[in-house]
Amino acid sequence: MRRLPKISSRSRRLTTLFLAASLGFAAVGTAPASAVTSLAARNTAFKLQSEAMRLYKDGDYRKAIELLRQVTNLSLNSFLAYFYLGLSLNADRQYSEAMEPLKTALELEPGHIQAHIALGDACLKLGDLSEARAEYLRALSLQNNYAPAHDGLGRVFEAGGDDDRAAEAYQKALELNVAFPDAYANLGELYLRRGRLDDAIDLFRKAIEIKPDFSLGYSRLGIAYSREGLHHQAIAAINRAKTIAPRDPLPYLSLGRIFLDLGNLTRAESEIEAALARDPGGWEGPLLKARLLLANQEMHGALAVLEQALGSEIREPFGRRELQKTLDRYRAMAWRIAELTGALAGAPGEARLYLDLAALMSEAGAQDRAAELAFRASELSPDDAGRLQLAYYLLKGQRYSAALPIFQDLAALGWPPALLNLGITQAALGRDEEAASAYGKFIEGHPRDPLPRLYLGNSLLRLGRTREAEASYRTYLDLAAGDEKTGKVRRLVRLLQEAGESR
Repeated sequence: MRRLPKISSRSRRLTTLFLAASLGFAAVGTAPASAVTSLAARNTAFKLQSEAMRLYKDGDYRKAIELLRQVTNLSLNSFLAYFYLGLSLNADRQYSEAMEPLKTALELEPGHIQAHIALGDACLKLGDLSEARAEYLRALSLQNNYAPAHDGLGRVFEAGGDDDRAAEAYQKALELNVAFPDAYANLGELYLRRGRLDDAIDLFRKAIEIKPDFSLGYSRLGIAYSREGLHHQAIAAINRAKTIAPRDPLPYLSLGRIFLDLGNLTRAESEIEAALARDPGGWEGPLLKARLLLANQEMHGALAVLEQALGSEIREPFGRRELQKTLDRYRAMAWRIAELTGALAGAPGEARLYLDLAALMSEAGAQDRAAELAFRASELSPDDAGRLQLAYYLLKGQRYSAALPIFQDLAALGWPPALLNLGITQAALGRDEEAASAYGKFIEGHPRDPLPRLYLGNSLLRLGRTREAEASYRTYLDLAAGDEKTGKVRRLVRLLQEAGESR
Protein backbone atom coordinates (compact mmCIF):
# COMPACT_ATOMS: atom_id res chain seq x y z
CA MET A 1 0.00 0.00 0.00
CA ARG A 2 1.39 3.39 -0.97
CA ARG A 3 2.17 5.64 1.99
CA LEU A 4 0.50 9.05 1.99
CA PRO A 5 2.80 12.09 2.05
CA LYS A 6 3.31 13.69 5.45
CA ILE A 7 1.37 16.91 5.94
CA SER A 8 2.69 19.60 8.26
CA SER A 9 0.50 21.12 10.97
CA ARG A 10 0.71 24.40 9.12
CA SER A 11 -0.50 22.76 5.90
CA ARG A 12 -3.38 21.07 7.76
CA ARG A 13 -4.49 24.45 9.07
CA LEU A 14 -4.39 25.91 5.57
CA THR A 15 -6.31 22.94 4.15
CA THR A 16 -9.00 23.34 6.82
CA LEU A 17 -9.29 27.01 5.98
CA PHE A 18 -9.62 26.34 2.25
CA LEU A 19 -12.28 23.65 2.83
CA ALA A 20 -14.27 25.94 5.09
CA ALA A 21 -14.12 28.68 2.48
CA SER A 22 -15.25 26.25 -0.26
CA LEU A 23 -18.22 25.04 1.77
CA GLY A 24 -19.23 28.62 2.55
CA PHE A 25 -19.19 29.68 -1.10
CA ALA A 26 -21.13 26.54 -2.14
CA ALA A 27 -24.16 27.73 -0.21
CA VAL A 28 -26.97 29.26 -2.33
CA GLY A 29 -29.29 32.04 -1.25
CA THR A 30 -28.93 34.67 1.45
CA ALA A 31 -25.40 34.88 2.88
CA PRO A 32 -25.27 33.72 6.50
CA ALA A 33 -23.96 36.00 9.25
CA SER A 34 -20.69 34.06 9.33
CA ALA A 35 -20.06 34.94 5.66
CA VAL A 36 -20.61 38.63 6.40
CA THR A 37 -18.25 38.39 9.37
CA SER A 38 -15.68 36.65 7.16
CA LEU A 39 -15.97 39.37 4.52
CA ALA A 40 -15.50 42.08 7.16
CA ALA A 41 -12.45 40.26 8.50
CA ARG A 42 -10.95 40.05 5.01
CA ASN A 43 -11.54 43.76 4.44
CA THR A 44 -9.97 44.62 7.79
CA ALA A 45 -7.00 42.36 7.06
CA PHE A 46 -6.51 43.97 3.63
CA LYS A 47 -6.50 47.48 5.10
CA LEU A 48 -4.10 46.51 7.88
CA GLN A 49 -1.82 44.74 5.42
CA SER A 50 -1.70 47.74 3.07
CA GLU A 51 -0.86 50.08 5.94
CA ALA A 52 1.79 47.68 7.28
CA MET A 53 3.48 47.42 3.88
CA ARG A 54 3.58 51.22 3.71
CA LEU A 55 5.10 51.39 7.20
CA TYR A 56 7.71 48.79 6.22
CA LYS A 57 8.74 50.80 3.17
CA ASP A 58 8.94 53.94 5.35
CA GLY A 59 11.26 52.15 7.77
CA ASP A 60 8.81 51.98 10.68
CA TYR A 61 9.37 48.26 11.19
CA ARG A 62 7.96 47.86 14.69
CA LYS A 63 4.58 49.32 13.81
CA ALA A 64 4.57 47.22 10.66
CA ILE A 65 5.25 44.10 12.74
CA GLU A 66 2.36 44.91 15.08
CA LEU A 67 -0.11 45.30 12.21
CA LEU A 68 1.14 42.28 10.29
CA ARG A 69 0.73 40.04 13.32
CA GLN A 70 -2.92 41.11 13.40
CA VAL A 71 -3.26 40.30 9.70
CA THR A 72 -1.82 36.79 10.07
CA ASN A 73 -4.35 36.13 12.86
CA LEU A 74 -7.19 37.24 10.61
CA SER A 75 -5.98 35.69 7.36
CA LEU A 76 -4.06 32.45 7.61
CA ASN A 77 -3.40 32.21 3.87
CA SER A 78 -2.05 35.71 3.15
CA PHE A 79 1.36 35.18 1.59
CA LEU A 80 2.14 38.90 1.59
CA ALA A 81 1.34 39.24 5.29
CA TYR A 82 3.74 36.47 6.27
CA PHE A 83 6.37 37.61 3.79
CA TYR A 84 6.35 41.24 4.94
CA LEU A 85 6.20 40.15 8.57
CA GLY A 86 9.42 38.21 7.99
CA LEU A 87 10.99 41.16 6.16
CA SER A 88 10.00 43.56 8.94
CA LEU A 89 11.37 41.29 11.65
CA ASN A 90 14.61 40.93 9.70
CA ALA A 91 14.87 44.70 9.33
CA ASP A 92 14.27 45.08 13.09
CA ARG A 93 17.05 42.54 13.73
CA GLN A 94 14.63 39.98 15.18
CA TYR A 95 16.14 37.22 13.10
CA SER A 96 14.94 34.21 15.09
CA GLU A 97 11.38 35.56 15.08
CA ALA A 98 11.56 36.11 11.31
CA MET A 99 12.15 32.43 10.56
CA GLU A 100 8.62 31.10 11.12
CA PRO A 101 6.69 33.68 9.04
CA LEU A 102 9.18 33.35 6.19
CA LYS A 103 8.90 29.56 6.22
CA THR A 104 5.11 29.89 6.26
CA ALA A 105 5.29 32.27 3.30
CA LEU A 106 7.31 29.66 1.42
CA GLU A 107 4.74 26.98 2.23
CA LEU A 108 2.15 29.23 0.64
CA GLU A 109 4.36 30.06 -2.36
CA PRO A 110 7.33 27.66 -2.60
CA GLY A 111 8.64 29.30 -5.75
CA HIS A 112 8.86 32.84 -4.40
CA ILE A 113 12.51 33.67 -4.94
CA GLN A 114 12.63 36.76 -2.71
CA ALA A 115 11.27 34.81 0.25
CA HIS A 116 14.16 32.35 -0.13
CA ILE A 117 16.59 35.31 -0.06
CA ALA A 118 14.95 36.78 3.04
CA LEU A 119 15.06 33.43 4.83
CA GLY A 120 18.71 33.03 3.85
CA ASP A 121 19.42 36.50 5.25
CA ALA A 122 17.86 35.56 8.59
CA CYS A 123 19.91 32.34 8.75
CA LEU A 124 23.09 34.24 7.91
CA LYS A 125 22.50 36.81 10.64
CA LEU A 126 21.96 33.98 13.12
CA GLY A 127 25.29 32.46 12.11
CA ASP A 128 23.86 29.43 10.30
CA LEU A 129 26.03 29.67 7.20
CA SER A 130 25.12 26.27 5.77
CA GLU A 131 21.36 26.91 5.86
CA ALA A 132 21.82 30.43 4.53
CA ARG A 133 23.84 29.04 1.62
CA ALA A 134 21.15 26.42 1.00
CA GLU A 135 18.46 29.11 0.74
CA TYR A 136 20.48 31.19 -1.70
CA LEU A 137 21.13 28.07 -3.79
CA ARG A 138 17.39 27.30 -3.76
CA ALA A 139 16.82 30.79 -5.12
CA LEU A 140 19.41 30.12 -7.84
CA SER A 141 17.69 26.83 -8.73
CA LEU A 142 14.60 28.91 -9.48
CA GLN A 143 16.50 31.57 -11.43
CA ASN A 144 20.21 31.08 -12.06
CA ASN A 145 20.83 34.69 -13.09
CA TYR A 146 19.23 36.21 -9.97
CA ALA A 147 21.76 38.77 -8.71
CA PRO A 148 20.59 38.93 -5.04
CA ALA A 149 21.24 35.19 -4.68
CA HIS A 150 24.86 35.62 -5.84
CA ASP A 151 25.15 38.60 -3.49
CA GLY A 152 23.87 36.38 -0.67
CA LEU A 153 26.47 33.74 -1.45
CA GLY A 154 29.09 36.47 -1.33
CA ARG A 155 28.00 37.37 2.19
CA VAL A 156 28.15 33.69 3.18
CA PHE A 157 31.70 33.36 1.83
CA GLU A 158 32.74 36.58 3.58
CA ALA A 159 31.26 35.44 6.90
CA GLY A 160 33.21 32.20 6.48
CA GLY A 161 36.47 34.10 5.96
CA ASP A 162 36.82 33.47 2.21
CA ASP A 163 37.16 37.04 0.94
CA ASP A 164 38.32 36.03 -2.54
CA ARG A 165 35.24 33.91 -3.27
CA ALA A 166 33.08 36.59 -1.67
CA ALA A 167 34.47 39.24 -4.03
CA GLU A 168 33.87 36.93 -6.99
CA ALA A 169 30.24 36.40 -5.94
CA TYR A 170 29.64 40.15 -5.51
CA GLN A 171 31.20 40.82 -8.90
CA LYS A 172 28.99 38.10 -10.45
CA ALA A 173 25.95 39.79 -8.94
CA LEU A 174 27.03 43.10 -10.51
CA GLU A 175 27.64 41.46 -13.88
CA LEU A 176 24.06 40.22 -13.80
CA ASN A 177 22.64 43.52 -12.55
CA VAL A 178 24.80 46.64 -12.92
CA ALA A 179 22.13 48.66 -11.08
CA PHE A 180 22.21 46.60 -7.86
CA PRO A 181 23.23 49.00 -5.03
CA ASP A 182 23.43 46.35 -2.31
CA ALA A 183 26.12 44.40 -4.15
CA TYR A 184 28.17 47.59 -4.65
CA ALA A 185 27.83 48.32 -0.92
CA ASN A 186 28.77 44.78 0.13
CA LEU A 187 31.82 44.65 -2.12
CA GLY A 188 32.74 48.15 -0.93
CA GLU A 189 32.44 47.01 2.68
CA LEU A 190 34.79 44.09 1.96
CA TYR A 191 37.33 46.47 0.38
CA LEU A 192 36.90 48.90 3.30
CA ARG A 193 37.74 46.14 5.77
CA ARG A 194 40.83 45.20 3.75
CA GLY A 195 42.08 48.78 3.56
CA ARG A 196 41.31 49.36 -0.14
CA LEU A 197 39.71 52.71 0.61
CA ASP A 198 39.97 54.10 -2.91
CA ASP A 199 38.06 51.14 -4.37
CA ALA A 200 35.55 51.16 -1.51
CA ILE A 201 34.77 54.85 -1.99
CA ASP A 202 34.23 54.35 -5.71
CA LEU A 203 31.79 51.50 -5.03
CA PHE A 204 29.83 53.42 -2.39
CA ARG A 205 29.56 56.39 -4.74
CA LYS A 206 28.31 54.12 -7.50
CA ALA A 207 25.66 52.66 -5.17
CA ILE A 208 24.45 56.17 -4.30
CA GLU A 209 24.47 57.21 -7.95
CA ILE A 210 22.19 54.27 -8.77
CA LYS A 211 19.97 54.78 -5.71
CA PRO A 212 20.10 58.39 -4.44
CA ASP A 213 18.10 57.52 -1.31
CA PHE A 214 20.42 54.65 -0.33
CA SER A 215 21.05 55.38 3.35
CA LEU A 216 23.48 52.49 3.83
CA GLY A 217 25.63 53.75 0.95
CA TYR A 218 25.97 57.21 2.53
CA SER A 219 26.82 55.74 5.96
CA ARG A 220 29.50 53.47 4.52
CA LEU A 221 30.88 56.28 2.35
CA GLY A 222 31.16 58.40 5.49
CA ILE A 223 33.08 55.67 7.29
CA ALA A 224 35.48 55.34 4.34
CA TYR A 225 36.01 59.11 4.25
CA SER A 226 36.76 59.14 7.99
CA ARG A 227 39.35 56.41 7.53
CA GLU A 228 41.09 58.68 5.01
CA GLY A 229 41.00 61.58 7.45
CA LEU A 230 38.34 63.47 5.47
CA HIS A 231 36.22 64.11 8.53
CA HIS A 232 34.12 66.97 7.19
CA GLN A 233 33.12 64.95 4.13
CA ALA A 234 32.47 61.93 6.37
CA ILE A 235 30.12 63.82 8.67
CA ALA A 236 28.28 65.37 5.71
CA ALA A 237 27.73 61.97 4.07
CA ILE A 238 26.45 60.37 7.28
CA ASN A 239 24.15 63.30 8.03
CA ARG A 240 22.64 62.70 4.60
CA ALA A 241 21.97 59.09 5.65
CA LYS A 242 20.24 60.42 8.77
CA THR A 243 17.94 62.56 6.65
CA ILE A 244 17.02 59.64 4.40
CA ALA A 245 16.44 57.10 7.19
CA PRO A 246 15.90 58.88 10.53
CA ARG A 247 14.92 55.63 12.30
CA ASP A 248 18.04 53.74 11.20
CA PRO A 249 20.64 53.41 14.00
CA LEU A 250 23.57 52.95 11.59
CA PRO A 251 24.25 56.65 10.80
CA TYR A 252 24.23 57.48 14.51
CA LEU A 253 26.60 54.60 15.26
CA SER A 254 28.89 55.75 12.46
CA LEU A 255 29.01 59.33 13.74
CA GLY A 256 29.50 58.12 17.30
CA ARG A 257 32.54 56.15 16.19
CA ILE A 258 33.98 59.11 14.27
CA PHE A 259 33.57 61.52 17.19
CA LEU A 260 35.15 58.97 19.54
CA ASP A 261 38.15 58.75 17.21
CA LEU A 262 38.37 62.55 17.16
CA GLY A 263 38.23 62.74 20.95
CA ASN A 264 34.96 64.69 20.94
CA LEU A 265 33.31 62.68 23.69
CA THR A 266 30.29 64.99 24.11
CA ARG A 267 29.23 64.65 20.48
CA ALA A 268 30.02 60.94 20.56
CA GLU A 269 27.73 60.44 23.56
CA SER A 270 24.84 62.22 21.83
CA GLU A 271 25.10 60.05 18.72
CA ILE A 272 25.53 56.80 20.65
CA GLU A 273 22.50 57.45 22.85
CA ALA A 274 20.43 58.22 19.73
CA ALA A 275 21.54 54.90 18.21
CA LEU A 276 20.66 52.98 21.38
CA ALA A 277 17.19 54.54 21.41
CA ARG A 278 16.64 53.33 17.84
CA ASP A 279 18.02 49.83 18.35
CA PRO A 280 18.06 48.81 22.04
CA GLY A 281 18.61 45.16 21.09
CA GLY A 282 21.70 45.72 18.92
CA TRP A 283 25.32 45.06 19.89
CA GLU A 284 27.20 47.96 18.30
CA GLY A 285 25.56 50.58 20.52
CA PRO A 286 26.64 48.95 23.80
CA LEU A 287 30.12 48.38 22.37
CA LEU A 288 30.52 52.07 21.54
CA LYS A 289 28.97 53.19 24.83
CA ALA A 290 31.45 51.03 26.74
CA ARG A 291 34.28 52.59 24.75
CA LEU A 292 32.93 56.06 25.56
CA LEU A 293 32.72 55.27 29.28
CA LEU A 294 36.26 53.92 29.20
CA ALA A 295 37.51 57.14 27.58
CA ASN A 296 35.75 59.02 30.41
CA GLN A 297 37.64 56.82 32.91
CA GLU A 298 34.45 55.03 33.99
CA MET A 299 35.79 51.50 33.85
CA HIS A 300 33.11 50.00 36.10
CA GLY A 301 30.39 51.56 33.95
CA ALA A 302 32.01 50.22 30.77
CA LEU A 303 32.17 46.71 32.19
CA ALA A 304 28.55 46.93 33.37
CA VAL A 305 27.33 47.97 29.91
CA LEU A 306 29.10 45.04 28.24
CA GLU A 307 27.89 42.55 30.86
CA GLN A 308 24.31 43.81 30.56
CA ALA A 309 24.41 43.54 26.77
CA LEU A 310 25.74 39.98 26.95
CA GLY A 311 23.02 39.14 29.46
CA SER A 312 20.35 40.28 27.00
CA GLU A 313 19.30 38.50 23.81
CA ILE A 314 21.87 39.66 21.29
CA ARG A 315 20.50 38.64 17.91
CA GLU A 316 23.75 38.24 15.99
CA PRO A 317 26.42 35.68 16.99
CA PHE A 318 29.16 37.91 15.55
CA GLY A 319 28.01 40.75 17.79
CA ARG A 320 28.02 38.54 20.86
CA ARG A 321 31.59 37.47 20.07
CA GLU A 322 32.70 41.09 19.69
CA LEU A 323 31.09 42.05 23.00
CA GLN A 324 32.70 39.11 24.81
CA LYS A 325 36.11 39.81 23.29
CA THR A 326 35.89 43.47 24.36
CA LEU A 327 34.70 42.54 27.84
CA ASP A 328 37.66 40.19 28.27
CA ARG A 329 40.05 42.93 27.16
CA TYR A 330 38.50 45.54 29.45
CA ARG A 331 38.61 43.14 32.42
CA ALA A 332 42.30 42.54 31.80
CA MET A 333 42.84 46.28 31.54
CA ALA A 334 40.89 46.90 34.76
CA TRP A 335 43.00 44.29 36.56
CA ARG A 336 46.23 45.91 35.33
CA ILE A 337 45.03 49.40 36.31
CA ALA A 338 44.14 48.15 39.78
CA GLU A 339 47.55 46.48 40.06
CA LEU A 340 49.41 49.67 39.04
CA THR A 341 47.25 51.86 41.27
CA GLY A 342 48.05 49.59 44.20
CA ALA A 343 51.74 49.65 43.37
CA LEU A 344 51.71 53.46 43.24
CA ALA A 345 50.08 53.59 46.66
CA GLY A 346 53.08 51.70 47.99
CA ALA A 347 55.72 53.50 45.89
CA PRO A 348 54.41 56.98 44.99
CA GLY A 349 57.83 58.13 43.87
CA GLU A 350 58.31 55.47 41.18
CA ALA A 351 58.17 57.28 37.80
CA ARG A 352 57.97 54.08 35.75
CA LEU A 353 54.66 53.12 37.38
CA TYR A 354 53.12 56.44 36.33
CA LEU A 355 54.27 55.92 32.75
CA ASP A 356 52.89 52.37 32.67
CA LEU A 357 49.53 53.62 33.95
CA ALA A 358 49.62 56.49 31.43
CA ALA A 359 50.04 54.02 28.59
CA LEU A 360 46.90 52.18 29.75
CA MET A 361 44.95 55.43 30.02
CA SER A 362 46.00 56.39 26.50
CA GLU A 363 44.91 52.98 25.19
CA ALA A 364 41.54 53.57 26.85
CA GLY A 365 41.19 56.91 25.05
CA ALA A 366 41.68 59.06 28.18
CA GLN A 367 44.48 61.21 26.74
CA ASP A 368 44.24 64.02 29.28
CA ARG A 369 44.61 61.57 32.16
CA ALA A 370 47.53 59.91 30.37
CA ALA A 371 49.23 63.29 30.02
CA GLU A 372 48.70 64.06 33.73
CA LEU A 373 50.34 60.80 34.73
CA ALA A 374 53.23 61.27 32.31
CA PHE A 375 53.75 64.82 33.59
CA ARG A 376 53.98 63.49 37.16
CA ALA A 377 56.54 60.92 35.96
CA SER A 378 58.60 63.65 34.30
CA GLU A 379 58.57 65.63 37.55
CA LEU A 380 59.91 62.64 39.44
CA SER A 381 62.42 61.63 36.78
CA PRO A 382 62.88 64.23 34.00
CA ASP A 383 64.50 61.92 31.45
CA ASP A 384 64.05 62.44 27.71
CA ALA A 385 62.13 59.19 27.09
CA GLY A 386 59.50 60.13 29.66
CA ARG A 387 59.20 63.66 28.25
CA LEU A 388 58.72 62.23 24.75
CA GLN A 389 55.91 60.05 26.06
CA LEU A 390 54.31 63.09 27.72
CA ALA A 391 54.47 65.13 24.52
CA TYR A 392 52.95 62.26 22.56
CA TYR A 393 49.93 62.09 24.90
CA LEU A 394 49.52 65.86 24.66
CA LEU A 395 49.57 65.55 20.87
CA LYS A 396 46.98 62.77 20.91
CA GLY A 397 44.81 64.92 23.19
CA GLN A 398 45.10 67.78 20.66
CA ARG A 399 46.94 69.95 23.20
CA TYR A 400 49.33 71.11 20.51
CA SER A 401 50.66 74.26 22.19
CA ALA A 402 51.67 72.26 25.27
CA ALA A 403 53.33 69.53 23.18
CA LEU A 404 55.25 71.92 20.91
CA PRO A 405 58.09 73.10 23.23
CA ILE A 406 58.78 69.54 24.42
CA PHE A 407 59.10 68.24 20.85
CA GLN A 408 61.27 71.26 19.90
CA ASP A 409 63.63 70.59 22.79
CA LEU A 410 63.88 66.86 22.13
CA ALA A 411 64.28 67.36 18.37
CA ALA A 412 67.19 69.71 19.08
CA LEU A 413 68.74 66.94 21.15
CA GLY A 414 68.56 64.59 18.14
CA TRP A 415 65.49 62.45 18.88
CA PRO A 416 64.08 61.40 15.46
CA PRO A 417 60.53 60.56 16.75
CA ALA A 418 60.41 64.01 18.34
CA LEU A 419 61.41 65.62 15.02
CA LEU A 420 58.62 63.85 13.10
CA ASN A 421 56.02 64.63 15.78
CA LEU A 422 57.26 68.22 15.87
CA GLY A 423 56.27 68.53 12.21
CA ILE A 424 52.83 67.05 12.91
CA THR A 425 52.32 69.44 15.84
CA GLN A 426 53.41 72.49 13.84
CA ALA A 427 51.09 71.51 10.99
CA ALA A 428 48.21 71.15 13.45
CA LEU A 429 48.95 74.70 14.66
CA GLY A 430 48.89 76.00 11.07
CA ARG A 431 52.66 76.48 10.83
CA ASP A 432 53.20 74.59 7.61
CA GLU A 433 56.52 76.27 6.67
CA GLU A 434 58.04 75.09 9.96
CA ALA A 435 56.36 71.69 9.60
CA ALA A 436 57.81 71.23 6.11
CA SER A 437 61.26 72.05 7.45
CA ALA A 438 60.90 69.48 10.25
CA TYR A 439 59.73 66.80 7.83
CA GLY A 440 62.63 67.58 5.49
CA LYS A 441 65.16 67.15 8.29
CA PHE A 442 63.59 63.86 9.33
CA ILE A 443 63.66 62.58 5.73
CA GLU A 444 67.40 63.32 5.51
CA GLY A 445 68.01 60.69 8.17
CA HIS A 446 65.19 58.32 7.13
CA PRO A 447 64.86 58.49 3.33
CA ARG A 448 62.91 55.18 3.07
CA ASP A 449 60.17 56.09 5.55
CA PRO A 450 56.99 56.83 3.54
CA LEU A 451 54.86 58.70 6.11
CA PRO A 452 56.97 61.89 6.37
CA ARG A 453 56.72 62.17 2.56
CA LEU A 454 52.94 62.14 2.90
CA TYR A 455 52.94 64.69 5.70
CA LEU A 456 55.39 66.88 3.79
CA GLY A 457 53.18 66.73 0.70
CA ASN A 458 50.17 67.85 2.76
CA SER A 459 52.03 70.87 4.16
CA LEU A 460 53.43 71.82 0.76
CA LEU A 461 49.96 71.56 -0.77
CA ARG A 462 48.51 73.87 1.88
CA LEU A 463 51.37 76.31 1.16
CA GLY A 464 50.44 76.32 -2.54
CA ARG A 465 53.69 74.63 -3.60
CA THR A 466 51.82 72.13 -5.75
CA ARG A 467 54.70 70.80 -7.85
CA GLU A 468 56.77 70.01 -4.78
CA ALA A 469 53.69 68.48 -3.13
CA GLU A 470 53.06 66.25 -6.16
CA ALA A 471 56.70 65.08 -6.12
CA SER A 472 56.49 64.28 -2.40
CA TYR A 473 53.26 62.37 -2.89
CA ARG A 474 54.76 60.35 -5.75
CA THR A 475 57.73 59.39 -3.60
CA TYR A 476 55.34 58.36 -0.85
CA LEU A 477 53.46 56.10 -3.28
CA ASP A 478 56.73 54.53 -4.41
CA LEU A 479 57.71 53.77 -0.81
CA ALA A 480 54.33 52.86 0.73
CA ALA A 481 53.19 49.24 0.80
CA GLY A 482 49.57 49.91 -0.13
CA ASP A 483 48.28 51.23 3.19
CA GLU A 484 44.87 52.90 3.63
CA LYS A 485 46.17 56.34 2.62
CA THR A 486 47.49 55.40 -0.81
CA GLY A 487 44.13 55.64 -2.57
CA LYS A 488 43.57 59.20 -1.39
CA VAL A 489 47.10 60.17 -2.43
CA ARG A 490 46.68 58.67 -5.90
CA ARG A 491 43.57 60.78 -6.40
CA LEU A 492 45.44 63.87 -5.22
CA VAL A 493 48.31 63.18 -7.62
CA ARG A 494 45.87 62.78 -10.52
CA LEU A 495 44.18 66.07 -9.64
CA LEU A 496 47.50 67.89 -9.31
CA GLN A 497 48.69 66.44 -12.61
CA GLU A 498 45.49 67.51 -14.37
CA ALA A 499 45.73 70.97 -12.82
CA GLY A 500 49.34 71.27 -13.99
CA GLU A 501 48.46 70.21 -17.55
CA SER A 502 45.64 72.77 -17.73
CA ARG A 503 47.95 75.65 -16.81
